[in-house]
Amino acid sequence: MIVLECASPDKRQLLENLLQLYAYDFSEFAGDEISESGDYGFSRLLRYYWKDQDSEPFIVRVNGNIAGFVMVRRKRFNGVDYQSIAEFFVLKKYRKRGVGREVAQMVFKKFPGKWYVDVIQSNLPACAFWEKVIDDFTGEKYVKSGNSKDKTIFTFA
Repeated sequence: MIVLECASPDKRQLLENLLQLYAYDFSEFAGDEISESGDYGFSRLLRYYWKDQDSEPFIVRVNGNIAGFVMVRRKRFNGVDYQSIAEFFVLKKYRKRGVGREVAQMVFKKFPGKWYVDVIQSNLPACAFWEKVIDDFTGEKYVKSGNSKDKTIFTFA
């Protein structure tokens, strides 16, 4: 059973630890280097998630076990307000088992309305994942575009 758990501030250390795993996976595509202290410095992102009313972090659990996280934000794009997947991470153990797809669909349903999902184009697995998930969720009713930051952008309602 897959559950989205609202991440309260007392889960900060858990999210910081998961962010290091996420950053490690992501470094292959973003080129980030590990710091002299042995981390990627992504934990600074967390301070905004409990201060900013437009952000919501969730922990993903599978059968009660921690399986990843998703961070949702409100985002303005081309003058339109959207819900956005800011960060999305599923532990390797749970990948290719439908966990990511189900989590994405759960989030889309939890926050109905207009959506914006951007993906670094060099991250081919993520591009393929999001296109399939969004295509299935919307019944092929989405817009796919690019931008100057080498990102693929999916928008849909």
